[in-house]
Amino acid sequence: VPGDPMTLAPSYIGETPTDFQIYLIRKDGKQFYNPKIDPKLTPESPFWIEPTSGYFKMQNTFNLTPGTYKVSLRCKSAGVNYDFEDKITVKIVKERVE
Repeated sequence: VPGDPMTLAPSYIGETPTDFQIYLIRKDGKQFYNPKIDPKLTPESPFWIEPTSGYFKMQNTFNLTPGTYKVSLRCKSAGVNYDFEDKITVKIVKERVE
């Protein structure tokens, strides 16, 4: 349902990953968020990843325009950095009015 909050838990094999972060969000193939130039994401942002646990959250999405959002994540495990490009795909659609 548009606007409803959603949480995804990470899954992994091996050592517990740490230092989770969102390093890029694309909307319909175009850059939507880049932490090097956009304001820092917060727990109240529409997209958020908890840095320690890796729980990905979506909330406060009412103001997002319809489209396909792809979220790229980064974490560290056993001292090695891992990037997961376009790991989460979310399609925001207009709410159907009947």
